[in-house]
Amino acid sequence: MNTEVSSSYIDTDLPKKCILTPREVEYLGLVALGFHNSQIAQILYVSFYTVKKTLEKIFDKLHAIDRASAVAIAFIHDILSAKVLTRIVRTYEISTPFFVYL
Repeated sequence: MNTEVSSSYIDTDLPKKCILTPREVEYLGLVALGFHNSQIAQILYVSFYTVKKTLEKIFDKLHAIDRASAVAIAFIHDILSAKVLTRIVRTYEISTPFFVYL
């Protein structure tokens, strides 16, 4: 099985104005950590609808077609990093067996 992401699915040329707010980075970080919308809503104390709309806005800003491509684009452009994910995990006291502290 090929696990590489085809470059045709990821637009690596983002507009200069593509800046995510710190809160949007938190949403995307939680997506990167594998949380579903309902779980993100619980963690951030917002509604499911707010999570859905915020992620749609993030996907639009990043020219992403789905969650995986949004996370990949964010890592490619240094919007997300291990340091950012560590901060999110510590801020919200998340315990996840899949996350390794670096």
